[in-house]
Amino acid sequence: MAVPIDLEEWALKVNSDLYGTYYDPAPGFVHAIGFDFTTGLGTLSPILVGAGDYFVGWFLDHELSQRLNG
Repeated sequence: MAVPIDLEEWALKVNSDLYGTYYDPAPGFVHAIGFDFTTGLGTLSPILVGAGDYFVGWFLDHELSQRLNG
């Protein structure tokens, strides 16, 4: 039997700017077509424009059987 997968929390840091679970649902520069914010399955791609150095960090907290395990 397959267990349900839930995306409990997520965060994205680009340079010094922080985005996360409490933003609806992601900043406009994130290509999230095909990404399911309920399960956390799919592909996320930040589209950054302009020359220069960038820092991009993702945190994705997936929960397996959260409803069953608490």
